Amino acid sequence: MKERFALAKKVSYYTIAGNFIMSLIKIIVGITANSWAMLADGFHSLSDVISTFGVLVGLRIARQPADDSHPYGHGKAEAITAKIIALMLVFIGFATIVGAFNRINTPDLGIPGIAAAAAAVISLLAKEIMFRYTIYAGKKINSPALIADAYHHRSDAYSSAASLVGIMGARMGYPFMDPAAGLVVGGCILYMGFKIARDSINNLMDAAVDEGVLKEMEQCAQGVEGVKEIRDIKARNYCSYYCVEMTLAVDPDISVYDGHDIAENVKESITRQSFSTLEVLVHIEPVQKIILKSHQKSTKNIRA
Repeated sequence: MKERFALAKKVSYYTIAGNFIMSLIKIIVGITANSWAMLADGFHSLSDVISTFGVLVGLRIARQPADDSHPYGHGKAEAITAKIIALMLVFIGFATIVGAFNRINTPDLGIPGIAAAAAAVISLLAKEIMFRYTIYAGKKINSPALIADAYHHRSDAYSSAASLVGIMGARMGYPFMDPAAGLVVGGCILYMGFKIARDSINNLMDAAVDEGVLKEMEQCAQGVEGVKEIRDIKARNYCSYYCVEMTLAVDPDISVYDGHDIAENVKESITRQSFSTLEVLVHIEPVQKIILKSHQKSTKNIRA
């Protein structure tokens, strides 16, 4: 847990510094070079600074150990942070669209300076580097907050690309393209906001994990000596971890101690495969009992 937070903190500090510098450059250039697209892009980068601070706060809370009030720990603080980032993106995206629309209706739009185009190119490259760096770290430690922040960087890269197109279009004699690019920037921000909100809501609602992960867990359990059958395996995301529940069929003639050993071996087998597993709950039943339950269920369905 300590190493996990250390990596997240390192990534966050780097991106905060990079975003703060880029936001200042883009806002100044946007004002001096008369480019609404670049100004909107600058405020988008500034929102990255705020959201990354939020990620750090969420990670700090999430690493706190379990207590009497939170017996399962504080891990969901990361999902809550991701949702706050999403709401922030939705607000910024909507405000950007409104501002760009008002700018289009301005009689004298003016032509943006070449400095705005140069800033857009630099921003595009910088934000793509930040995205790849952050998404790598986020997937490595399985952090929804860090992954959400990575996609915030990616949305900024998209907005910089849209800004560049709009600025160059305006300089080629189509002034409306600069604020029109602001509309595209706002749309990108809104899309990312809704996407992150959906993922964070699924996390908070304990959505099921990917079928491929479940299949690997099932294979781990099947490889344990004494497991006759696996029935009813399920897992849910608990922020950056998995909580697994499964029912195993074993020989009815073995002792309670042997059944307990099988359950412990299954838990060890799953966690040994590098799954980010917080908890594995194993229910042991005799194989005949499961078969009988299955038969009773089939008979009930036929009668129905």
